[in-house]
Amino acid sequence: MHPDFLNCDGVSLLIVSTQKGLNVLNELRKYMLIEESSFESASIENGQLIKPSSKNENYYSLLEEYNRIGAEQFSKQYLNTHKKTVLIGKIKRILPSGLKEKLKILIK
Repeated sequence: MHPDFLNCDGVSLLIVSTQKGLNVLNELRKYMLIEESSFESASIENGQLIKPSSKNENYYSLLEEYNRIGAEQFSKQYLNTHKKTVLIGKIKRILPSGLKEKLKILIK
């Protein structure tokens, strides 16, 4: 993790591997704060840079179901069976980060 970015809200990692990508990144500097870091530093908090993330035990059965019934029906089915998870995700996206931190403290 970059030492200047201890808050993970809105912080992303961009890895540029081509000149075209570097040109795009340089254009983005006008609109966002970009700090260079080393691969070693980035890989500390991003383990999937070293080895792929493992697939959930339900991955293949869910993929099979998705291919069988299609995206729209799969989405409806997921929303019906995971209402609480979807609602929590929506709430997290709209809350300001400072409020999220205060709620985490209250909930613990």
